[in-house]
Amino acid sequence: MESLIVYLTDESTLLYQWQDLLGSVIGVLGAFTVALLGFLANHFYQSFRERRESIRQTEISLALGLNDLYDAERHLSDFLDRLDRSVIQPLQSNANSGQYFLNRTNFPPLSIHVDSSLLKARHRSYYVHNKVLIIHKNIEQANKMYLDMKIEYERIFEMAKFLINRGASIENQRTEYLINNQNFKNFITETINQLQIAKKVFAQTKAYNLKLLNKQRFSVWRLEGTSFKFFCCKKDIEEYKSTLRCLDRIDGAIEHEVTMLMKEAEERRDGLNQNLFRRSFVECVKKSIFWLRNYK
Repeated sequence: MESLIVYLTDESTLLYQWQDLLGSVIGVLGAFTVALLGFLANHFYQSFRERRESIRQTEISLALGLNDLYDAERHLSDFLDRLDRSVIQPLQSNANSGQYFLNRTNFPPLSIHVDSSLLKARHRSYYVHNKVLIIHKNIEQANKMYLDMKIEYERIFEMAKFLINRGASIENQRTEYLINNQNFKNFITETINQLQIAKKVFAQTKAYNLKLLNKQRFSVWRLEGTSFKFFCCKKDIEEYKSTLRCLDRIDGAIEHEVTMLMKEAEERRDGLNQNLFRRSFVECVKKSIFWLRNYK
């Protein structure tokens, strides 16, 4: 009987020890699991916030860039008007034919907004990512070209002065100055035509990025989703995503949205220009009245 009691006591002690050990292990595993779940939840939340911030910053950058494109188009068009009125037309009409001609106008400062940080942004969209790469490369080249254009226009004027200092005839100086300004005008006209293409690329990227910003997941999946029904393996899918064909397909699908976005931008620009004109006119009237009162 005593041996049975001792045996049961030993078994109970062993059971209690195993329960303590098991409880400790479960406690440690539970704490580790909770910590792991918390870490994963925070990781996914931070990734989500980073993606949303990337989409928001992309939207801001595209809006600023598109606005700069419209400003550049307006400034270049105004420059062409001034160049034609101040330089080309007087030379073509042979105004003041007995004199050297050195009329000129100011070349506007031009710069298109570009955000290099977007190259590393997590867009979760191969369409937006590829478009941002295209935009960044072209805008950097365009900004450099605008600086070169200003230098080239200054060179035309310096060449005209050089001809005068070298004793060129009035006719030769005027003819050379006219030809150089006409060539520069043609180049500016071609640049304005290229801006139309740039505006469309910006509008395409902006229209699609709005889908991401507004969480239109079904639309994004419908346009960017790929199926193994048409591809044999994931490698084929990735190769397809890296080609321009996938961009052309989405460009065609959102063509109507892009057209509407550009139309709204044109109307907003025209409205702002009209408001600026009205305000400037009113300010001029007020200044005139103020001057007349003081003069009296």
